[in-house]
Amino acid sequence: MEKILVAVDFTKVSENAANYALSLASDIGAQVTLVHGTHIPLVSDIQFDITASLDSMQVSAKKDMAALLLKMKTKYPKIKIDTSVEIGFVGEILRKASKRTDVSLVVIGIGQTDKFSEFVFGSTSTALAGSIATPVLIIPDKSKYKSVSKICLSFDGNKIPTTTGIKLVSNIASAFGSKLYYAHVMDENYPIKDESSLKPIFQLLNDTEKNVHFLKSIKGKKVEMIEDFSRRYKINMMVMVAREYNFLWRLIHERNTKKMAFTTTRPLLVLSEKK
Repeated sequence: MEKILVAVDFTKVSENAANYALSLASDIGAQVTLVHGTHIPLVSDIQFDITASLDSMQVSAKKDMAALLLKMKTKYPKIKIDTSVEIGFVGEILRKASKRTDVSLVVIGIGQTDKFSEFVFGSTSTALAGSIATPVLIIPDKSKYKSVSKICLSFDGNKIPTTTGIKLVSNIASAFGSKLYYAHVMDENYPIKDESSLKPIFQLLNDTEKNVHFLKSIKGKKVEMIEDFSRRYKINMMVMVAREYNFLWRLIHERNTKKMAFTTTRPLLVLSEKK
């Protein structure tokens, strides 16, 4: 792994994500860039001086970033930490920055919210995860850094992308000597325990144990069952593939990756189906 991008907005949620990213970087030998986007204000007063407001916001953001950088460098003196403060929405800034060839991971925190906002609006983290080729690691606000001794990959029987995302999983598993688990929630009337989609993954991860679990589904409770499995087996990192669906499907249903991001208490690594 070469570089980790971390979204920060100077809240406790993002500082927790930054601490997680820097601890991970320390263990696997990566560099970190802290990224902040200064939001363009939405106003109705035509006399409002947007330029002056943005300038003021930029000055304030750079001061906050300097303070955060000093704090992080004090805690993690051996890690190379860069910063980036730009005008715009952090999701779009990260989307653009993640296209650089040296970026291996995007880390972003997620906080608790009400169910309506969760369903309708999601969050920057869930909007970004799966929509970019770079893997996105979502850190819940209550999640603290631990050695990644156990990783669980949730699979659905469909083909799993075997390039960027699985390469990252392999790097993390190798660095920590992680034990790998695979969990599939079955909701068919006559379920078939088919692990054929995992064969290339076993090879790429050099996994000889093949610790595969097929979980019987309770209708509408796929995410809860995977989270329960993760609690029982003391999983340190969840891995999911964000599948692409059409616009109508997204209007009617809630993507499992988004629901998992708001449900889980452990770090969630989201791989894109695109790559």
